[in-house]
Amino acid sequence: MKNNINHIMGTLYIIVGTCAILFFGMGIGLFMGQNLCDIGKLVQAPYFDDYTEIIKSKTIEPVTELDIEIPLDLEVEVSGMTIPEQIRQIAQEQDFIDEDLLVNIAYCESSFRKDIRGDNGHSRGLFQINDIAYPEITDAQAFSISWSTNWAIDRIKAGQEYKEWKNCMRKIEDYI
Repeated sequence: MKNNINHIMGTLYIIVGTCAILFFGMGIGLFMGQNLCDIGKLVQAPYFDDYTEIIKSKTIEPVTELDIEIPLDLEVEVSGMTIPEQIRQIAQEQDFIDEDLLVNIAYCESSFRKDIRGDNGHSRGLFQINDIAYPEITDAQAFSISWSTNWAIDRIKAGQEYKEWKNCMRKIEDYI
């Protein structure tokens, strides 16, 4: 995908550069009293033929199949909401009243970076779900905003917030 974007950008630079040369050349020619036919004589045709060949060689084939993983919470991500807003919305949908606690834990654990890893790569996502403690939880689940928020709500409802996020709970208590 990155290579395709580079090809597109390179092609655009060539086109823009070619147009700039043409317009700049026409401006000089007109300023010096030459007509447009004379301008074509000043610029050698092979120069433009080379660029035409380059542009033709940079044609990008359509992508028919992508090898990407669609996140579990794609419908939420495209809503335009910030991660704290998404956490609050999920909490409201679950009738969980302590939205602030969820948002504070997510901020403390990950600074709202849903794709972050900690603890030497063992803790994942907004709520830093540890794969050693919870091997049954997949990376896709741990990195999903909706799944991990629902998991965090369940852990808090079970009275496990100090077990899961001991250091953050201390910081949150000190702050409150």
